[in-house]
Amino acid sequence: VLCRALGGKIGRNEAGWDIGIRSVVLTDELPPYDYFKGFNIPPSISIIQCHQDE
Repeated sequence: VLCRALGGKIGRNEAGWDIGIRSVVLTDELPPYDYFKGFNIPPSISIIQCHQDE
């Protein structure tokens, strides 16, 4: 989405699917939404990513 918005070129990865686990670092600079009150938010989370765009 960002690549397209900035005028970049995208397409399918010729090597196929990219599947893996990615670590995402969360920031304390988010607005204080009431939804997250009372939750113990960790400094980072691991997500499963799967795509074939490049």
